[in-house]
Amino acid sequence: VDIRTSDSNVTVQYQNKGQMHTSRADYCLNSIPGQILAGVANNFDSEFQKTLETRPRGKLSKIGLQMNNRFWEKEGIYGGNSWTGQDITQIMYPSHGYHQNKGVVIGGYIYSGAINDKVMSMSAEQRIEMAKRQGEKVHPGYANAVENGVSVAWYRMNHILGCTARNHPGAVQHVLQAPQGRHYLIGDQAAHHSGWQESAVLSAHFALNHITQRETGQSSLGRRSTDAAGVG
Repeated sequence: VDIRTSDSNVTVQYQNKGQMHTSRADYCLNSIPGQILAGVANNFDSEFQKTLETRPRGKLSKIGLQMNNRFWEKEGIYGGNSWTGQDITQIMYPSHGYHQNKGVVIGGYIYSGAINDKVMSMSAEQRIEMAKRQGEKVHPGYANAVENGVSVAWYRMNHILGCTARNHPGAVQHVLQAPQGRHYLIGDQAAHHSGWQESAVLSAHFALNHITQRETGQSSLGRRSTDAAGVG
């Protein structure tokens, strides 16, 4: 609920089971999504705070469908995607559990912001019905194979309010990766290639390397690793 950073330490206040606690440490590596962090009381500088507040949130949605049979394998499909111009965008097939009785497919993985505006306004049941109806056009009999379904519209999910970072040009390197005192923002939100686990890991590598340099004057990582994070 509160972060105070200085040149010597970081003090964090947090709530757990209705009780307030205070923790102080030499450094804080923080992976709270920027759109959430922007609402946490802090003493970050104005440019860093403004970047957190104004950077767009990623609009992505996914629909998972449990199938009562692995019909796609009967069609010779083992993993991979089927792309479609419909709102579901794509169907993704599992790369495991071959020839078992049942399986789970991604019945829709939607990147378009305009389509996600539509999908986010639907109920969970409506999204499943959409996936069944549109999947039927790719695989006749598809809808009858669906046993259960679940959907996620990350833009509407509590505690994240978005999926993947959407960074302004130059903002990552010059603002978000720069430490605020002894506070470091980490995650794909603090790397050039948002939306990828590799970028999240590299952002942590950068923070750890920077801390090592501050403490010892020497780098803990090779030049190639820091370059990969976009902060060589």
